Amino acid sequence: AYSKGVVIVGAAGNEGKAGVIYPAACDDYVIAVGAVGSDGSVANYSNYGASLDLTAPGGDMRLDRNRDGYGDGVVQQTFSGDPTNFGYYIYQGTSVATAHVSGVSALLIANGITSPDEVRQVLQGSAADKGQKGWDARYGWGMVDAYAALSGDRSATHPPRLAVDVSVK
Repeated sequence: AYSKGVVIVGAAGNEGKAGVIYPAACDDYVIAVGAVGSDGSVANYSNYGASLDLTAPGGDMRLDRNRDGYGDGVVQQTFSGDPTNFGYYIYQGTSVATAHVSGVSALLIANGITSPDEVRQVLQGSAADKGQKGWDARYGWGMVDAYAALSGDRSATHPPRLAVDVSVK
């Protein structure tokens, strides 16, 4: 798929240990994504390590920071258990985080950045740096920043945005 120009994004794994799982660990072909909670820190369940490229919002169901009675996961439209049980559910995980990176990748492709290598470079270059300066094993290049990726703002001085209203031409 990669050799045919497909951008491949994979979940790092939910064991909370060193070592990104496959296929996300296929360094040359897959953008490996870890998860952060609502406070932007790496989620306790998120795998990490040398293959990690980025993090994205994945939720943390152990917390209820806004005290609404629900864990701080990510609301998504999907099915629960049975594929006929379709609706809005709150989940957490690196697979949830991966959907954010996949979505920003699709927007970049829609705006003319089409090669997998270019998409990876834009995502990594526009990520909000977290943890140690530059790449580190817990955050990769940082948290995905849709606004910076789509606007070309690579200054990394603005706070990361979890939801962005960006006009796409």
